[in-house]
Amino acid sequence: MHAVRNLLVNLVRRDLTIRYRSTVLGFFWSFVKPLALTAIFYIVFTYVLRIPLREARVPFVLHLLTGMLAWTFFAGATGEAMDVILANANLIKKVRLPLAVFPLATVCSHLVHFFLALLVLVGLLIVADLPPTPAILLVLPIAALQFLLVLAVAFVLSALNVFYRDIASVWEVLTTAWFYATPIIYPVYMALEEIDRRGWGWLRLPYLANPMTPLVLAYRRVLLYAGVGDTPQAPRLLEIPDFALLAGLGACLVTTLILLAVGWLLFRRYARMFADEL
Repeated sequence: MHAVRNLLVNLVRRDLTIRYRSTVLGFFWSFVKPLALTAIFYIVFTYVLRIPLREARVPFVLHLLTGMLAWTFFAGATGEAMDVILANANLIKKVRLPLAVFPLATVCSHLVHFFLALLVLVGLLIVADLPPTPAILLVLPIAALQFLLVLAVAFVLSALNVFYRDIASVWEVLTTAWFYATPIIYPVYMALEEIDRRGWGWLRLPYLANPMTPLVLAYRRVLLYAGVGDTPQAPRLLEIPDFALLAGLGACLVTTLILLAVGWLLFRRYARMFADEL
C-alpha cells in the first residue's frame, strides 16, 4: 500500500511538473482557460445575443466563471484520463504495476489544478466585495463528490479507449452535449421555464438528473450565495431552494457510487488484457 501511495504521488508530481514546464504563467493556466471561455460566453450572451440575465448581489460573470471552473475539472480530467493507459504503454508493458493508479493520478492532478483555480476565484470574490463565509468549507465535500464522479468516468474511458480508439471522438460529442445540458452558461431557471413553457414537464426530471447540475449549483451556493436564505426576495440566480439542492446532491451521490462500482469492475476486467493489446 505504501508503494502504491508513493507511485501515485510521483505520478501526480510528474504530471504537474510536465504541465507547467516552459510555461510563462505556470499554474495560472488552470485559471486562464476557464476565465477566457467565461469572457467569451459573457460577451456573446450579454452584448451579441442580448439575452437578459437577472443579476442580483452577485455579478453574472462570477456566476458563470464558477460553473466553468467546475466543468473544466470534469472535462479536462476525463479527457486526459482517457489516453493515460496508451500514454504509459511502454511502462505498462515492462513493469508490473497497479494500473488503476494511472487514471487516479490524472484525476488527482486535475483536482490540484481545480483548487488552485478556486483560490484565484476567491481572490476575485474579495475584490468584488463578496468575501467568503465559513460556508466555503463545504467546497471540500462537494469537490470530493465531484472527484468520485470524475474518477468513475475516467475508469470507464481509460479502459475502453485501449480497445476502441474511436471512444475519443464519441466522448468529444458527448461532453459537448453534456456541457450544454448543464446550467453553466445559463441559469437553471431559464431552462426550467423554457421546459414548462413548451409543455415538456416530463423533461424536468431527466434534466435535473444530470449529476453535474447539483454539483455546479452547490459550488455557486457556498461560494457566491452563502447567507442568502430561501425567501421570496432571494436572487433568482440562487436558482433552487436548499432542500432541493440537497436532494439533488443525494441523487448525485447515489449515481456516482453506482458509476464508480461499474467503472471499477469494467477497468479491472479490461486491465488483464492491456499489456497484450498495447
